[in-house]
Amino acid sequence: MTEADGFELARQSVGVIGEDGFQSTYVQDEGGAQLTLSVDRGTVTDGNCRTVPPAAESCAKDGKGWYRVTGSRHEYVRSENGLRVQLAADRGAVGRDALRAAAEAVHRADDRELDATLPEQADPEDLPADGGGTGLPADRGDLPPDGDGAPQDPPGAGG
Repeated sequence: MTEADGFELARQSVGVIGEDGFQSTYVQDEGGAQLTLSVDRGTVTDGNCRTVPPAAESCAKDGKGWYRVTGSRHEYVRSENGLRVQLAADRGAVGRDALRAAAEAVHRADDRELDATLPEQADPEDLPADGGGTGLPADRGDLPPDGDGAPQDPPGAGG
């Protein structure tokens, strides 16, 4: 999570990136600027700063991490407990000082923040005995009636 003046978490943006990383986007109340926070396994060092995805045109040590420029975007990236924490924004929409302040405010979500961020879970006691459905899988139309259940994808003209 992070905190940035004038920005609010877009709950629908919270999700997985890569194999087991995490990403969320914060949207500016006025103007529509966006901050994208991502956390994935890995580290950033002086030696790999420019090659950490996305590849950067420039990279300079700044505070706890590195300031990187990647085309029209810029970001702060730091390593923490074997994780790479990146906060990026469009250079024309979010200034470097605001980006750095938001990057310095990045922290692990506490229980209250998780409750406010993650979708609400239904209480199992409130669900009908059959789970609310027929007990049968949905009829997708692309699954064979027998076999391993792989979707049907017959080759077409191209393949």
